[in-house]
Amino acid sequence: MRGVAGSEYEGGLYHLRIILPHNYPMAAPDIILLTPNGRFELGKKICIDGLTSFHAGSWQPAWGVRTALTGLRSFWMQGGEALSAIGALDCSREERRRLAKLSQQWTCPTCQVSNNQLLLPTREGPVHAEKSRKEKTDETEIGRQERVEMPLTPSREESDPKEPILPPQQPTISPESPATGIVPQADSPVPSIRPVPKWIDIPLGILCAILGILVVRRVL
Repeated sequence: MRGVAGSEYEGGLYHLRIILPHNYPMAAPDIILLTPNGRFELGKKICIDGLTSFHAGSWQPAWGVRTALTGLRSFWMQGGEALSAIGALDCSREERRRLAKLSQQWTCPTCQVSNNQLLLPTREGPVHAEKSRKEKTDETEIGRQERVEMPLTPSREESDPKEPILPPQQPTISPESPATGIVPQADSPVPSIRPVPKWIDIPLGILCAILGILVVRRVL
């Protein structure tokens, strides 16, 4: 773990040992510091409220090791009552700065690897952070200017002005060519209806009267 930037631990590299119980993540892990740091005792379990086995009742299975390390980093910078917890030390700032510089060359007796080989140098700190932020802002502004100044793609007329643009041609119909399409059909003649002559009404009336008289006589 790296020391907090802007503090007496800045530049420090600290080797940890994390012990996971058999029922992890249902139970909290334990964290032990191996690198001299002036804040915690070496080789002793650290007491962090809710994040280590000293407070198993406050542990949540959804937290995990990442949450425990985040809590350790926050607890690392606390003072007052935090300095009286189990595994805590209260060294001077000068001593902590001295140990932070020495921690880079510290070698783990088990891993046989130094801290500066495990964690490469980084540009942490308020000055470097502000410089990095300014560089990113400048790169963003340059990218915006390039997009604004970039010319648009020329159109077809501008790229090839010599090529004339002809209006769309309309199809022409020759007078000699036969017309195509649907030929209208001539209306079929409607047969004329001849009226019935009026003189036929008189004989029909007389015939109906005679038939009526014959029917009445047969009935009577």
